[in-house]
Amino acid sequence: MFDLPVTKAQERKAASKFRKYIIENGFYMLQYSVYTRIVNNFISIEKYTKRLKSHLPNRGSIYLLTVTDNQYSNMNILVGKPPTNDERVNSNSISLF
Repeated sequence: MFDLPVTKAQERKAASKFRKYIIENGFYMLQYSVYTRIVNNFISIEKYTKRLKSHLPNRGSIYLLTVTDNQYSNMNILVGKPPTNDERVNSNSISLF
């Protein structure tokens, strides 16, 4: 998770650069400012922690949280009722390449 200032142009550039870096390193967005990456072991956790530390923006906060496969699989996702104007997509209207 991260909370980076974006009020000044220089801060926006630093936040964008950090976000691009974590995406290039296999992280994907779970929700706004919350990114996740699956790793195989604690050695990989240490490796990615070092990588993130070496690319920290000058200002802002980065939070790392380690959860096991079991803890992650027990996560409850609570979603409200979708808006009535949401369009439903069926498999006939999707092309996969």
